[in-house]
Amino acid sequence: MTRAIEPIWIFDPVLIGMLITTGVIFALMGWVLRDRIEGSKPLTRFQIYMFYGALVISFLIEASPLHDIAERFLFSAHMVQHLLLSYVVAPMFLASIPAWMIRVVLKPKPIAAVFRVVTTPLVAFFLFSIGMQIWHLPWIYEAALRDPYMHHSQHVVFLILSLIAWWPIMSPMKEFPRMGRPGQLIYLMALPIGQYVASALLTFTQVSIYEMYAQAPRLYGLSVYDDQVIGGIIMKLGSFITFGIPLIVIFFRWYTETNGPLYRGGAAKAKAAVPAGADAPTGAAGSVPAAGSAAQTNAATQGSGGSD
Repeated sequence: MTRAIEPIWIFDPVLIGMLITTGVIFALMGWVLRDRIEGSKPLTRFQIYMFYGALVISFLIEASPLHDIAERFLFSAHMVQHLLLSYVVAPMFLASIPAWMIRVVLKPKPIAAVFRVVTTPLVAFFLFSIGMQIWHLPWIYEAALRDPYMHHSQHVVFLILSLIAWWPIMSPMKEFPRMGRPGQLIYLMALPIGQYVASALLTFTQVSIYEMYAQAPRLYGLSVYDDQVIGGIIMKLGSFITFGIPLIVIFFRWYTETNGPLYRGGAAKAKAAVPAGADAPTGAAGSVPAAGSAAQTNAATQGSGGSD
């Protein structure tokens, strides 16, 4: 049966309370208590907009009609939720929280020790990949659909796993640095492969995997099978596109750091402007590198721990 539904907003007090509390804690640490925190710096507008933007998107994911449709009607809508949490909200949080603020959380040595292990690239890859696969097992997935609090907890776990997965690429801390450029490229190529089993099963299985969606009223003319296939495609394409964009950016940055700019017209003009027999200007494009610059280039290719 196909029918239309009215948009349904879900104002869960627990969800709203968690989001407000998170925003207040960030504000307290960023402004009220900042002078008491060692190594603290003023928050930038970018950090403020990214953090509270991530909170707003989180609210829309969990409270807008998208959540109701995902929970009761369409598997593909649920995959959109997961994609937004993992590939939009998680990197926004990492881009917005400064290193000095994270150090406060990691000050206890046991927490720092665990954090160091889970953010190791290989561990982060398997935690993210296996964790996502496990949550999509039918009996676990449908249990989350039946219990709103378990459903929200599932999304919290997704967010934590995604933060761990993005850390080797986006770490703002020198103590827990990013991978070098070559390692980042390999890591970003591997992450979508880690999602392949679940997405392939969802896309190519000829029967409905989740009984709750099979019994739900059909929306927007989508059959149970079409909905499941679209969900699998969203999962696969979402990971390829999301990790593919930074892969391309990092590749060209690595190339530029190693070989210089792709466009060398400016270097040729600078060289032509130097009179015959004159020394090339220090630091000019195309000139002989100054002492130590080769070491700096090599260091750059090894990645950066980010800035505070």
